[in-house]
Amino acid sequence: MVMKSAQTHPVAEGGTPAPRKSVLFCPTCGHRAPTEGNWVVTERSVDGDHRRAYGCPTCGRTLVVQPVFEESIPA
Repeated sequence: MVMKSAQTHPVAEGGTPAPRKSVLFCPTCGHRAPTEGNWVVTERSVDGDHRRAYGCPTCGRTLVVQPVFEESIPA
């Protein structure tokens, strides 16, 4: 893999973009997509603790639950 100095993304030999690294994979059904792909995203707030959950659109399994920080919470 070669890095182009004018780009921040890696470029494979021959000038084609390298595969994305931010891909979620569902271990239950095998569905895979970029993090901004077709995942079912829900946000919850319990006792002031804001969380974002990513669920599989194919089988419904919750893959990741992450904290949501103040800067990213819509007003």
